[in-house]
Amino acid sequence: MVYQITEMQDQGGDQYLGVVPGSFAGPTGIDYFIRAVDNWGLSGFYGSAANPVHVDTCPHEPGPLVRVPPDTCVYPGEPNCIPVYLDGLPPWEVTSVQMVLLYDELVIQATQATTANSIAEAWGEPTYSVSPGEILIDMGGTPALDATGVLVWVCFDAVGEVGETSLLEFEDDSVSLGGSNVWAQGGIVRVCPRGIAVDLDIKPQSCPNPLNTSGGAPPVARFGGEDLDGDIIDPPASELGESVLPVAILGANHFEASTIDPNSVRLEGVSPLRWNLEDVAAPVESDDTCECTTAGPDGYDDFALKFSKREVLTALEAQAPFVDREVRVLTITGMTWDGTPIVGHDCVVIIHNNYFETDPLRGYGLRENYPNPFNPQTDISFTLSERARVTLIVYNVAGKKVKTLIAGEMEAGTYTVRWNGTDQVGNRVASGIYLCRMEVGGSSQTMKMVLMK
Repeated sequence: MVYQITEMQDQGGDQYLGVVPGSFAGPTGIDYFIRAVDNWGLSGFYGSAANPVHVDTCPHEPGPLVRVPPDTCVYPGEPNCIPVYLDGLPPWEVTSVQMVLLYDELVIQATQATTANSIAEAWGEPTYSVSPGEILIDMGGTPALDATGVLVWVCFDAVGEVGETSLLEFEDDSVSLGGSNVWAQGGIVRVCPRGIAVDLDIKPQSCPNPLNTSGGAPPVARFGGEDLDGDIIDPPASELGESVLPVAILGANHFEASTIDPNSVRLEGVSPLRWNLEDVAAPVESDDTCECTTAGPDGYDDFALKFSKREVLTALEAQAPFVDREVRVLTITGMTWDGTPIVGHDCVVIIHNNYFETDPLRGYGLRENYPNPFNPQTDISFTLSERARVTLIVYNVAGKKVKTLIAGEMEAGTYTVRWNGTDQVGNRVASGIYLCRMEVGGSSQTMKMVLMK
């Protein structure tokens, strides 16, 4: 049996996440605990206290995932139904599903579950049982599931105060498809004020929306007017200036951006530096908060704002420590001139410790690709301290070579190569996680890239 590494923890408590292309061999005398997924998508822990762990990658794609949205608003005084999605079909037949969802009963309370307008609608309504802080769902029937999408809707009452949040997560090993446990991913539910739901676009015409935590003023001056995200440095009141985060509340045929009171607007509690009316972007035609678009002006004036990036990062870090490549949902609030509340949400991808320095022992350094996640293309940069033979290859998570970007002798210097999301013969590859591996001499360095469509 071969395994794909999904989580690794050594005896000192340090954790390692990700997939290793090829193999991993740890030093002797250290106890590694490997959480892995096997050929059937089932997980377990493996390791040896006396010998190094050697794990080969799986020659197949990861198993199915059951998940809820990463961030969802619920509103007091009305029913709120949250979708539970199935991403990926397992290799076995699925005619039954069981799960247990956990939540903070002081913030939200489950009321029912339904398969209406879902991939399991033909099974009829599920059986469910609600107890304080949890809902157990048991469903099944025929025909077997043959598609992905919304598996079941779970409805909640918002009982907490506006602004309160609850984790919505799956009980360990409670999610079963056809009698076999599968991976599950929870999210956050927040109690939101009922008002006008507006379309928020963070970094208009950017998709996805990377937010680099190293975006303070001192490290960006040498980049000639942009910070590590490519965001504009505001006209310098000092020698260095200040990075700003551009945001737009989008106008539409049902909402005029000119009705917004600019003095009321807050992004995660932060006031804007300045604002103006300008047609900068078009809304995303999706109910998914994290969907994004590079579409430009659409004929409607938008409320374009500039926020201090430093202040926004400070507000976000106060909520929770940053984790590299995590998705954060940012909320903007405000009022129209007549006092009607407005609220909007958009996602950013946190880029933490974005750049690697050149390793003097190896003589080279591979930088984080930008943007990451990306669509449809990304730039990969690296530095050589001396002439060397270099290979730069993209693999999928199964360890299969996707495309060779560089193979040959190169002089010392800094280089950037662009990958446009295609394989060796020019075919577009699927969304997912890819690995970029750089080899120089007998050493190598690997980083993870995420293609989102």
